[in-house]
Formats: sequence, C-alpha cells, structure tokens
Amino acid sequence: MVTLKGLMKLAVVASMLAITFCLLHVATIEAEECYVVKIFGEGSPVSVRIEPDIVSISKGNCVVWINWARTTEVEVNFREGKRCSDATKTPVGFRMDAMNCYVTDRIRLGGTASLMFTGDGTFDYEVETPFATPAKGRIIVKK
Repeated sequence: MVTLKGLMKLAVVASMLAITFCLLHVATIEAEECYVVKIFGEGSPVSVRIEPDIVSISKGNCVVWINWARTTEVEVNFREGKRCSDATKTPVGFRMDAMNCYVTDRIRLGGTASLMFTGDGTFDYEVETPFATPAKGRIIVKK
C-alpha cells in the first residue's frame, strides 16, 4: 500500500532529479546562476504562496520554479508573454498560449519549469491553480 509519506519521499527525489536536469540543461547554455522559487499550496480551498515572491537577478541568470503545493497542480503565467519571451532563452516547460501569454503546462507536485533571463527589466507573473486566487511574483533583471 502506498502511503502519503512514501509519495512525499518519492516527490522529493523526483523534484531533486528535475532540478538537477534543469540546472544541467541551463548550465550547458552558460547561465551564471540559478534561483529557485518554491510554490506552496495548502488548505481547502487551496491557498497558494510563493517564496520568494520577488527575485532580483542579473542578466544571464535563470529562475527555476518548483511546485511543492501538495493538493494541486499549478501554472506559471507571464501575461506580457511576448515581452518575456523576447527577454529570455532556453525555456523549460514554457510556451506561448493563444492569448499571447508565456505560460507553463500544469506543473505537478515536485515538477519544475525554468527560464534564463537575457534582457533587463521587471517581469510580473502569477502562479495559478484551478480553485485559488493566483499568487503574484516578480522577477527583476538588472542591467
């Protein structure tokens, strides 16, 4: 019988492998540093929060989002998709949707998505779930 504790251990191992893969993938394209944004979710209805909600980086750095929300899958959504797409490279898990937003597919527990930022500016995003108010985040890329 599979227990919740056993599933959580498996999720931790899977997420560490996913982060390692993302970091190795980004490292091959010469990222300076990678910063991790953790996504948490709990309760009923689900309350989502991100840590840290503001990340300040330099050009050439990457950001990796990891879903630790135990009760839901999440999406990371940049509403200014074209602008964000133009200032990033090597997206892992991101795509442009029909509304011209830069968005991930649903990220399961322990799953990741990442972007390397090559242009300066401030990039606001939301972490969305099916049944909760989105959590808002910001990436500040310095010149």
